[in-house]
Amino acid sequence: MKKNLFTLAVKDAKGQLKKGNIVMLAVAFILGTVFGAVVSSFANDILMGAIANVVGKQDLDGLAYGAIKYGRFIGVLIYFVIVTFFVFVFLVGYFLIVRYREQRKLAKNPVKEEVVAPALTTEQLILEELKALNSKMSKK
Repeated sequence: MKKNLFTLAVKDAKGQLKKGNIVMLAVAFILGTVFGAVVSSFANDILMGAIANVVGKQDLDGLAYGAIKYGRFIGVLIYFVIVTFFVFVFLVGYFLIVRYREQRKLAKNPVKEEVVAPALTTEQLILEELKALNSKMSKK
């Protein structure tokens, strides 16, 4: 039984490799890591420096109110907003490309929709039966 499970697992792994899903996952992981480094550098080196200059400090970590050091929290919050914005822009771009491809595919091969009459409700069926009976009765 264990050998059978192992051979099934190996067969499934080979199938996934043949589909290319693992390779695409690896590429996505690498691109995500690089993308994270770029966004991190943009946030920490460019925006945080500009915000610190506006506040008049060397960096935001120095901002504090007594024992409460709120500067680092503000920096992390700004970093979160920046990363979220970049991910949102990336996803919008991705879905624009997907929709564009779908529209081009549909333009080349239009799908003909069949018009299906809606099913009659029970009340409508009873009404039809009564009309048919009424017409038979009136003919007699």
